[in-house]
Amino acid sequence: MKTAMKFVCLALAVILFSHGGAFAADSQNGFDPNRYVVKDGLLFLDDKQFYGAEVVTVQTARGTIYWLAGDPEADGTNRGLYRGWKSGIYFFGQDGKFISMLEKERAQMCFVRFSPDGEQFTIGIFGDSEYLLYNFDTLELIENSAE
Repeated sequence: MKTAMKFVCLALAVILFSHGGAFAADSQNGFDPNRYVVKDGLLFLDDKQFYGAEVVTVQTARGTIYWLAGDPEADGTNRGLYRGWKSGIYFFGQDGKFISMLEKERAQMCFVRFSPDGEQFTIGIFGDSEYLLYNFDTLELIENSAE
């Protein structure tokens, strides 16, 4: 089972190769992911487009899911863009509103792949064949391919 799942995840990673970018925080009022909304695949903060964030759009049977990776230690040209965000994967629903965040070190190096039904997702690190399988609704770890 683990070998089959590794093959499926690796195949999805090759086919759907993309990456998450790092993005900003509101340094005056502290970070509040509920102030961010995804519209037409773009990230907005208080109704103003937020530049520098790469939003990945995924179509599943449960609808569109958006995700982005945030990493306060990311190596970018504008270090101020990373302040205030916890390192992790941020999920937004079909309506563009924030759903949840999974804390993950080195999130900027991660890729996320959803099952067709949108019930589960995997997280892998670029250049690494191992992955973590999660339940999307609970963010509970289901399987670690390294174990």
